[in-house]
Amino acid sequence: IMFCRWLVKRYGSMNAGFRALDLDTSGSMSFHEFCKGLNSMNYVKVVGRKLFKFIDTDDTGELTEPMLQDIYDKYVLGNEETPEEAAKLARVMAEQEFGLKEAKLMEEF
Repeated sequence: IMFCRWLVKRYGSMNAGFRALDLDTSGSMSFHEFCKGLNSMNYVKVVGRKLFKFIDTDDTGELTEPMLQDIYDKYVLGNEETPEEAAKLARVMAEQEFGLKEAKLMEEF
């Protein structure tokens, strides 16, 4: 959420922020390209993997501008999320907090 706000503040819109990250202007970014984009913006790169997983809502390993816009709309503007999206967010947060193995155990309960 803070990242989305920072992009809008720095670049004026989510679209412009995405274009600044999308170094090869292909319209999508791999994790590697995302981290390179973060580095070029002087954004703290250590959050890259967690941030990437959070934005990659369909788990394809590629980010697109609509994905980033969707995160902004939901978490910054307050638009509703589906139960599936809420479950994914909870899973990603549990993985970050407790690790993958423990997060999978938590899902079983």
